[in-house]
Amino acid sequence: MEFGVDLAAIDREGRTIVHHSALNGSITEAILSFLLDKTKLCVEDRDSSGKTPIEYATEEAQKKREGLVQCV
Repeated sequence: MEFGVDLAAIDREGRTIVHHSALNGSITEAILSFLLDKTKLCVEDRDSSGKTPIEYATEEAQKKREGLVQCV
């Protein structure tokens, strides 16, 4: 924000910074609280695929669990 980054920006796929954080597995409760407090974004926002950030975070967590099970 200090450098002029628009935290509420939406990309061509309708994804917000919350979507991208969830997809990259970097969303934490503190980050989510900050983003929701500083922007008008919502965890219910859907992208062009119809998915919310929570759905992406759930999918990423499932992939990690499946990867751990396969490694054991």
